[in-house]
Amino acid sequence: MTVLLPYESLDEAIAVDFDFGATTVTKLGDTGHLIDDPVPGSIIAVQIDAQVPGTIKRTFPKHERGNLPMEVLAAIVSIDGSLRVSVPLTRQKSSLFTGTLSLDLNRISEALRVTVFAVRNAPGSTIGYAGEPGARVAWSPTHEIRVTERKPTGGNFIKVVWEDFSSSSVVDSEFQDTLYYLESGGTLPTLYLNKSVSVALIKLMDTGGHGHPRALPRDVLFKSIAATVWCELLRSALGDLRDEAVNGMPVEIDSLASEWKRDIIRLLAPFLFPNLLPEAAEPEICSKINEDGFYTLLLDRVQLAVQLELKTSDIYSTFAEKVFENA
Repeated sequence: MTVLLPYESLDEAIAVDFDFGATTVTKLGDTGHLIDDPVPGSIIAVQIDAQVPGTIKRTFPKHERGNLPMEVLAAIVSIDGSLRVSVPLTRQKSSLFTGTLSLDLNRISEALRVTVFAVRNAPGSTIGYAGEPGARVAWSPTHEIRVTERKPTGGNFIKVVWEDFSSSSVVDSEFQDTLYYLESGGTLPTLYLNKSVSVALIKLMDTGGHGHPRALPRDVLFKSIAATVWCELLRSALGDLRDEAVNGMPVEIDSLASEWKRDIIRLLAPFLFPNLLPEAAEPEICSKINEDGFYTLLLDRVQLAVQLELKTSDIYSTFAEKVFENA
């Protein structure tokens, strides 16, 4: 996943391996891991090995390359476990860093995400290079360790309903030829999909499974809808958080009455500030959201953050490659 930063970086260049010991794990693609038959309440030790390329030196000015002001951390995020921490990794060789993650299944019931970051750990002032402690200069793909199978629904903060827009009590008949409509005013947002569209389109959207010829175009379609929906949901949640901040500081995400609004801010906060470690993004938002300039910045970044989380560019590029692979 490419992220443009205002200083030298290696982007997604760190390779990560996991050793689950005696725990049986099923691989889910390149970055997914499903724990087989997890025992609730148990603690699983997972060793993390991170290979940092030697070219990491070029992300620091020349006078620092003899002794890099850098540390390597594994950022751990679990929405269902209300967990967002960093685990320092220890250098074993010139480019190998290792650490151990304790996966507490009494706390985590669904999944967690692990991303390894190489970050600056001391201030710097050279133009064109990272200067703030904690600024990331390279990172790994995000790996997901699942305790339960992924739910086939749209997530915990949206309900999906098929409805005929030509006779809907929710969507005005003037818009009967549209594809979807998001209603976000209730306890749980509802995404209405128009079942009066073509049979072929409904069939594609109802297609399950992965790896077959129809999976990719289905995923592209879903991403296009999800991007619009998530942008609206995130802006709504940030607006409510700002309203809370007006009443006094400091504000906390837990002050929001709506659970789905708390969840979506926590999920997307790291993508609003990709140059920060994931656990630093939430405090950044909470401490500054009442500032007009900062709030405007947040709203401007929403569409970009959603694209990063959904990996929109990656799946669109894959789709384009498939279109032209036999050309």
